[in-house]
Amino acid sequence: MCDYCDCRLIPEIGALSIEHERVLSLMATLRRLDNAEPSPAIAEESTRLLTELRVEFAPHTRREEVGLFSMFDEVGIDADYTKRFADDHVDIADLLERSATDHGAITDLLDRLDRHILEEETDVYPAARQLFSAAHWAEVHDRLGAAGITHHAHENSTMQTELT
Repeated sequence: MCDYCDCRLIPEIGALSIEHERVLSLMATLRRLDNAEPSPAIAEESTRLLTELRVEFAPHTRREEVGLFSMFDEVGIDADYTKRFADDHVDIADLLERSATDHGAITDLLDRLDRHILEEETDVYPAARQLFSAAHWAEVHDRLGAAGITHHAHENSTMQTELT
């Protein structure tokens, strides 16, 4: 994970990064299982982990799209930039669904998620850190609240509320 610009000190980014860490942990276990000798127990555990990934994925991507991506539009970032990441969300959701019945798709899913998370952590989040003012972050927070989007309970409550 990237930590060169302290973007994780911004609560919205910090919470998203914590979710990425949880997803990466699930992915590491799923990758080990995918490389193991097939068995009913391996298949059952893989199915359980895929379910956990789906549970994490939908609310996470909604937070990104309603919060960060919509604010990128406000600060004048080309729509193609955020569209690429939103399209990735759709493709990954499709791979998640396909992986539930086609365990051969798990490798594609894991590779795609790895790349996607790396790009968000090293590009999207630092860009937001650099481009959004304190007022923008307040607006992101308000948009998330208005959409009924909250952070998971595992959010780090000691993060700073804003950076100047």
